[in-house]
Amino acid sequence: MKKYTRTQRVLLALVGLTLVLTIALNAVKENAIYQTVKGQTYSFFSTMRYTLIDQPIQAVVNLSSDLTSFWKLRDENDQLKKDLESYQAKEAQLAELQRNYNELKDLLGLKETYNQFQLVNASVTTRDLNSWANTVTINVGTDDGLGAGNEYAVMTSKGVIGKTLSIGKASSTVTLFTANDMMNQASVRIQVSQGVVVDGILNSYDANSGEFVLTIVGDASAIQVNNHVITSGLGGIYPTGLSVGSVSRIETSSDANSIRIYVTPSADFDNFDYVSVVIP
Repeated sequence: MKKYTRTQRVLLALVGLTLVLTIALNAVKENAIYQTVKGQTYSFFSTMRYTLIDQPIQAVVNLSSDLTSFWKLRDENDQLKKDLESYQAKEAQLAELQRNYNELKDLLGLKETYNQFQLVNASVTTRDLNSWANTVTINVGTDDGLGAGNEYAVMTSKGVIGKTLSIGKASSTVTLFTANDMMNQASVRIQVSQGVVVDGILNSYDANSGEFVLTIVGDASAIQVNNHVITSGLGGIYPTGLSVGSVSRIETSSDANSIRIYVTPSADFDNFDYVSVVIP
């Protein structure tokens, strides 16, 4: 019988051991316990990878995307705010232009209503807050046909507001009825009915109620609320027929010896940019 050397025996042993291990491992791989352990091990490492690697990476990606969207939305919102502010400014400008257009249109219409007078149209150039109710400056003067030292009635498209106080070369100062200047009283006429009038004096302005106060000359019993009030032409400065306002209320004193007539002005003393100087 052939004897193997020591080296050959070792090699044969290794080959045999390898075969045994291969058969054993194949048998174990088909075993349910092995499959379960393998599945659990895979699930564990998959969970760990998702928790420690995939999820943090995805969170960073989502955060970056959210920040990008936020900044984009903020930029769009800022632009929308600018567009809205620009639109509001343009809308305000358009409304002001429309108001000026309407005021000028109505002022031009005065030439048809008061065609017996010469009307010199003007713009208000200065109206100081400290003297808001007292005076305004307009951009017409002797260069426009006004006589230096003369006094002229001044009116808006709605009604008479006062008279010229001083006249320069290219500008004039107008004193308003709301100034309560004793030197700026006007003779007026209340139109009671067709052909029936009652004369009076516009002698003050009640700033609290926004009404003129009239002193009546003659019988006031026929006067009623809503009667129209116009200038009478007496006194020389205010020609006849300029609109003053309408009777708003009538107050009789407790002894019935005096009557106060309150008149709502035709003109809006707080809101005018254009006027006409009336030259009789």
